Amino acid sequence: MINPFEILKERIDFESVAKDHGREFNSSRKALCPIHDEKTPSFSLHPSRQYAHCFGCDKTVDVIELEHLLGKHSNRREAAKALNSRYNLGLNFNDLPIEQERELIDSNKLIEWYCEQNNKTLLMNAEAINWLEERKGITKDQVKAFKIGYHDKGWLKNKVKDRSREISLKLGLIKENNENYYDVFKNRITFPVWNRGRIKSIWAREYPDKADSNYKWIGLQKSEYIQNKPIAFVEYLNCEICFV
Repeated sequence: MINPFEILKERIDFESVAKDHGREFNSSRKALCPIHDEKTPSFSLHPSRQYAHCFGCDKTVDVIELEHLLGKHSNRREAAKALNSRYNLGLNFNDLPIEQERELIDSNKLIEWYCEQNNKTLLMNAEAINWLEERKGITKDQVKAFKIGYHDKGWLKNKVKDRSREISLKLGLIKENNENYYDVFKNRITFPVWNRGRIKSIWAREYPDKADSNYKWIGLQKSEYIQNKPIAFVEYLNCEICFV
């Protein structure tokens, strides 16, 4: 599925859009946040120049959301159309129906929310934190920064309802077996895969270890929502992978 929104984010420089609206980044690549009122700049431009993160309100903003906020457009689609026109990209947003666009946005929000919940659980588990540091060299600060988490119970299948359940099924976070739902990453440490400040996929490592386990690592299968398989990430971990 060709997603014009992703193409737009790849081609347009974030800082240029900020300048279009009279917002400048200083020499430290920081500006005043467009989301909340502040006197000291905490809105930090990422080195890729494709998104920024506010350390004041803990929000990450891509170039479309920046245009949405500063240009005061009614929604992201209108903001994207404005950028497409202003930068002469020639993208056709009619190829992506509004309902499909909304589903893509909702899926991104759900996967980020899921990782945040698992992150909170892991940070309260001292034993798992120590295991990560001793076995994988991952510190508690890195756990916080990269939203590494722990899905210790089958909680998701009962938490999501209706539309959220449908999206969770499409993402592969839950699955159905004989009209019963189950959590795919139950009893696993979840490792979000990041791309331009957004979580795009998940790999999960069994914890604690089981002697009869066929796969210690499993990951989300490529789909209409999960666009890329993080091959470099897999090679770095040097692990055996099963796509679910």
